[in-house]
Amino acid sequence: MNELIEKYFENNLTSKEQKELEDKLENDAEFRSEFEFYTELKKAVMVSERQKIKNQIQAFETAKKESSAKFTIRKLLPYAALFAIVFSLVLYFSSNQNSNASLYASHFEPYPNVEISNLRNDSNSSSEKEAFTAYDLGDYKLAQELFGKIIETEPKDYLYFYNGICLMELNKYDLALTQFNAITDANSKYYEKGIWFKALANLKLNKVTTTKELLNELVTNYSFKKTEATTLLSKL
Repeated sequence: MNELIEKYFENNLTSKEQKELEDKLENDAEFRSEFEFYTELKKAVMVSERQKIKNQIQAFETAKKESSAKFTIRKLLPYAALFAIVFSLVLYFSSNQNSNASLYASHFEPYPNVEISNLRNDSNSSSEKEAFTAYDLGDYKLAQELFGKIIETEPKDYLYFYNGICLMELNKYDLALTQFNAITDANSKYYEKGIWFKALANLKLNKVTTTKELLNELVTNYSFKKTEATTLLSKL
């Protein structure tokens, strides 16, 4: 199997390799045929559709015989080896997912509310107090809804940050990343904290390369969670 294709299925492409993969898919018919073939095989294996695999191979052979492309089925490994590779790939992918989920669970915890104490009367708006009260009580669905409404008129770094935490608690990791990415002021105390939680969200999404990049940024430039980030890096 082509190394780029293998790394694609492992979710371990660098930005440069991702661009190379896209270029090859667009301009290299032989590479595109091989990529599409393995993609379909992986899908078939994951849903245990053995007949679909057989049909896909037959269709692939027929299409290649009728095509003038240089790529032929003989360039593939023997079927037995091919199935072994695909099954190994699926097992490896599943193993990585389980490992990443375990690492995520051992490192993620919601950041404590340091903005508003529910026991004192301060200048924060009643809406913010209500949102943080829900957050402190672990009602992340309500807290997220309230933070989201406040952000529409008062976009503040700490609101983006805690809204992102709520979304992670609700398993909405892509949306959480949009909130952390909205914290653009590098001098904000929530900027470096956001990097840690972005790394964890990407880990949960099995984007290991991005996770490593964020953890390295945190370890190199900041002090927040530096020890934990170093430990997590050593396990990836």
